[in-house]
Amino acid sequence: MKIKKSPILLSIIALLVLSSCAKKQMFHRADAENRETKDINLNLLKKDRDNNLYYHKKFVTFRFETKNDSINIQSRLTGNLNVNMSCISDKKGTLSISKKGMKKAPQSGFTMPIREGYNDLNFTLSLEKGQHLIIQNPDGLDIIFSKPIIYRSLPAEERTNVFLISVDTLSSLHMSLYGYNRNTTPNIDQFAHDSVVFLNAFSNSSWTVTSHMSLFTSLHEHEHQVEERAEYKIKNQKLIRVKPPSFFPLSYDVPFFVEDISDEFVAVSYNGGVKVDALFGFYRGFDLYWSNNDLYSPKAGSVMFEEARDKLSESTFPKAFYFLHTYHVHAPHNPPAEFLNKIPRETQLREFDFNRDLGGNKCIFKETDDGFIEDVKALYDAEIVSFDHYFGEFITFLKDNNLYQNSMIILLSDHGEEFFEHKRWAHGSDLYNEQIRIPLIIKFPEQKYQGKSIEENISLQDVLPTIMDYYGIKYPKNIRGRSLVPLIKSGKTLKRPIVSSIYRFKPFELLPGKIAVIQDNYKIIFNKRYTQETFKYFTYPPPKIMHTVELYDLAMDPGEKVNLFQKNNIPQKDKLFEYIKRIMEEMDTAQRKAEREEKISEDMLERLRTLGYIDK
Repeated sequence: MKIKKSPILLSIIALLVLSSCAKKQMFHRADAENRETKDINLNLLKKDRDNNLYYHKKFVTFRFETKNDSINIQSRLTGNLNVNMSCISDKKGTLSISKKGMKKAPQSGFTMPIREGYNDLNFTLSLEKGQHLIIQNPDGLDIIFSKPIIYRSLPAEERTNVFLISVDTLSSLHMSLYGYNRNTTPNIDQFAHDSVVFLNAFSNSSWTVTSHMSLFTSLHEHEHQVEERAEYKIKNQKLIRVKPPSFFPLSYDVPFFVEDISDEFVAVSYNGGVKVDALFGFYRGFDLYWSNNDLYSPKAGSVMFEEARDKLSESTFPKAFYFLHTYHVHAPHNPPAEFLNKIPRETQLREFDFNRDLGGNKCIFKETDDGFIEDVKALYDAEIVSFDHYFGEFITFLKDNNLYQNSMIILLSDHGEEFFEHKRWAHGSDLYNEQIRIPLIIKFPEQKYQGKSIEENISLQDVLPTIMDYYGIKYPKNIRGRSLVPLIKSGKTLKRPIVSSIYRFKPFELLPGKIAVIQDNYKIIFNKRYTQETFKYFTYPPPKIMHTVELYDLAMDPGEKVNLFQKNNIPQKDKLFEYIKRIMEEMDTAQRKAEREEKISEDMLERLRTLGYIDK
């Protein structure tokens, strides 16, 4: 039977649809009707794949809206609303906040004090249909405004928060949760009871820039092509830079997944900067990307969590995605005494600085006595204990403020750390497990799937697809990672190889490129050969590369000491060898293409200099 669609019925349906949409839309990024970019240094403006503009200055990057004496905004939302926005002012002063109807003069409002530098502004007001929000600068300050976020506040227990927490340089091999012999992570161990723990998680590189970009793009290093590179020459065993370091940020053609997440969530980051600096493209999609450059602070993790707590208290977004990153356990290792005292080892070593105590990058192969190595490990472990303490405080804050139950919390690292297990220090120089075995722990809302331990090999490339799949956000299909939701829910195996590499984009340019592939219990590593420059540069010679290809059974040989590649009875060997050859060919092809494009760019620059269009 057909139902006649009367105008009244259609009107009712339309109202229901509009009502449903209004309920779903809890926030929006408002556009100013008088947007201006006058008198702005255009070098400070960046963009993303959708051509949204961002303002970047020193340690802060935010979505750019205008530089003007006043902002006139019409909100798509009405009623009692909250507003959050950033601004940078040349000096302290006040802002005037008011509202007006379509044809009326501004109604009386209120003023807000602002300080010199960066300001995070939060206020509430009630807007009726047709009313505009007016923000005025009566003191004539020089102010850059971010895009305002206008939102409806929800009770804390109904807010949806995602916390992606990256602890730079945290190796799962030094965590009690993963079987380490020291009780380094009691709070994380407790948190794991509410979570899914991945027992065999690997980073896609042993270097921060490459690894984090693989996390956010779900691509291999030769596909995202993000790096920092300096041109240099060697003279008398010293590295002399010919040019300052060049940044090769993420191409606008390559999707950065936060851009898609930010369609559904307000996106905020408090991070350590340096190798996750906005200059590489990490800002894309974030409403606020704040970098502390906290590489040397023994309380870096505490500061990061404090910033997140303040933001959660002041800006009560209905849906928010937080990327929290810290160098808390990264060298130099200088843990507070209260945490070092919890490590059961008598040591006179109170801090360790890689440059001061070992001689820096050219001394990564320096051999020391076992006692010194164990003392450095103790400092590293103490920093893990201290981070665990601050993490526990953050979890308590979330619980006390009714924010824990409905939150997704992901704890991971970008790579591990080596303490001479394979004749080298630190990270970024190899792909053994000390450098690429990482923690991955995911707490889902309402503790869904809690208590599960997953043994299958997974990588950082799987994390963002998992978040997006869980919240129904579409992501590109031509990527390397996979959503882990089917694996968690039903045990549906992924059965695919994991790739990790420091092939072209690596911190030690004079070390040969390496690629590792892990599948099931086996791991194959391809090593390029050393060059003569390698031996000229490093003060202590690198260990000999006995074989171009290494193969290890990680179940029987977790320390990767017995190379099985010369043996013929390994069922996975041929398949893994063919796969790593294919990846190597892809990387070599991508490198040749990039070098041609760079040569063309240099040639074009030289022509422009010759023609006088740019200075020589």
